[in-house]
Amino acid sequence: MLETFLSALDRLGRLQLPDVPDLASLAAALPPLLAASCVAAGALLCLCGARRWIFRFMLLPLGVVAALALAPKAAPWVHLSAQTTSCLATALAAACILLSPPLVLFLAFGALGAAFGSRLVGPRTYWLGEALGFAIGGFFGAAFERILAMALSSIVGAALFTMGLVGLASLTPLGPLVVGAPVLVWGLFGCLGVAAIAFQLKLTPSDEEREKARSAKLRQRELDVEAKAREQRFKAYSRKASGL
Repeated sequence: MLETFLSALDRLGRLQLPDVPDLASLAAALPPLLAASCVAAGALLCLCGARRWIFRFMLLPLGVVAALALAPKAAPWVHLSAQTTSCLATALAAACILLSPPLVLFLAFGALGAAFGSRLVGPRTYWLGEALGFAIGGFFGAAFERILAMALSSIVGAALFTMGLVGLASLTPLGPLVVGAPVLVWGLFGCLGVAAIAFQLKLTPSDEEREKARSAKLRQRELDVEAKAREQRFKAYSRKASGL
């Protein structure tokens, strides 16, 4: 078990980050309108990406791409063609995302936990590792759904904002400097992602808090209407009394 864990860490350590100059060159090739749209979308996700419908529409393309990428590998398990499996997986992923994002996080982290748990046990008891890994990962994804939504939306928003900003900067004399300096790109992405997570954790209320505030506002509005009606009735009674 320990050797498997160490080998997994070794493989993780050998992973290479994307080639930032290539990514910067790709961002610099974006049309100005698309780059400005990336900046606006990234700013929206960084500020309030964890809100219910914004998070759903952000998660929708990610889920569709993941379903299209993984569906052909699952086709032999369900005894269907790759095209049929891709269509079914895409429809299922879109429906789950639009109906219940916590369910998507539960399944996604459960699948990651199952994949990791199966590597920590022997080949004869792999199902036990998968079951425990799925349960632990799914519980983690469901329990920390709001924090995970904030983190994911902040990371995606920071990436979009950075790409759009690099695309707009390429139109200025600073373009060659930005494209040729990977540290600036990674630094902007990292600082913006951390700031967005901190901002949403500190200042973005949850859906339950917004619902309570909305209910309290409606209740206060009803009380104001009732108070105004009582005041009008009191004035009417006063006029009748003075007329007598």
